[in-house]
Amino acid sequence: MRLRSSWESKQNFRLENKKLSIRMMRPFSKYPLLMLAFILLAMRPAAVAQLDATLYHMSTIPQVKYTNPASSSDYKWYIGLPGISSIYANVHHNGFVVADLLKK
Repeated sequence: MRLRSSWESKQNFRLENKKLSIRMMRPFSKYPLLMLAFILLAMRPAAVAQLDATLYHMSTIPQVKYTNPASSSDYKWYIGLPGISSIYANVHHNGFVVADLLKK
């Protein structure tokens, strides 16, 4: 049995430590789309109930049934694209008002 020098044992430890760190990172690099989907779902705002408040009197779109089931749409049929038919977009900024821009 051969005894290792301190230099050899340090090199072996560094190599094993590097292999371990690479193995620990592999689950995240193996499924990048899954990780991206998880991050996007985690960043989704929790309260989106206010978006449906504007739908109540919009009889020209089929989504009015979400808030008022008794209403009828003017159309006989419509096409919804899976995955993007229910996506909402909302932009809000309250950093300044027009009066702040007009002040001297």
